[in-house]
Amino acid sequence: MERMREEPTAKQNIGRAVADMVSPGETIFVGAGTTTLAVAESLIDHQGITVVTNALTVANSLAASPSITVLVVGGFLQTSNLSMVGHVAEYALRDLRVDKIITGMRGIHPTYGLTSDSLQMMMTDRAIMTISDTIIVVADHTKFGHVAASRTAPITAASLIVTDQQAPQEMLEEIRRLGVRIIQV
Repeated sequence: MERMREEPTAKQNIGRAVADMVSPGETIFVGAGTTTLAVAESLIDHQGITVVTNALTVANSLAASPSITVLVVGGFLQTSNLSMVGHVAEYALRDLRVDKIITGMRGIHPTYGLTSDSLQMMMTDRAIMTISDTIIVVADHTKFGHVAASRTAPITAASLIVTDQQAPQEMLEEIRRLGVRIIQV
């Protein structure tokens, strides 16, 4: 809840930009976090999409939309971000395939990659990253250079990173040189 007050304008801009990348008929995964919640809130008027999520906040924000099918992945409740994690969630993800994954990360670094706060979250995030070839990481500038406790994936696992204008340009260039596309909004 505290993180929802951090960088609200940047998160809303990122949310709108990523929601515009979702086409009718697509099935997408939207992960837990405040920036992904901004994406979900921007999806509310989309027609004919399916959203798979392990985030209670995302499911709740989309519950009022009659034109969006929502599939919630179960698991153990991670109270820090109201997401479902652990072996139950990972098992449920095995049989799923989506067009795009939209996920946040606690830390983004060209050398240390995409990082998470906890081992359980890291393992679930790794399982999520197997259900699509298109992984969109959404993150405001405060996530760049931060290295959290658990390495989820190398930076090159991301197909695209969508961030705000305040993101550190030198770090973005380093990530681009590694082959990751970046959009600043």
